Amino acid sequence: MADIRSPRTPISMDRLLECEAAIETRLQDLVRDAVMAGWDEMEVCTAIATLADHHILAVLGNPKAYRTTKRARKKR
Repeated sequence: MADIRSPRTPISMDRLLECEAAIETRLQDLVRDAVMAGWDEMEVCTAIATLADHHILAVLGNPKAYRTTKRARKKR
């Protein structure tokens, strides 16, 4: 499993592109593994997009819980 690089760019549009590049390999691995398990690639991509959307809504809906979870993850 590939490591995810830490950000090197201050907050800007370049940072979003840098994040995409940092997680792309993991995403491709996830899609490949799900397809190999028997899922259709379009099903997998749709499920990932839906889960990402739900995650965004959860973060926006409860920012305090998100910040608490974020701090807890950093302590690991």
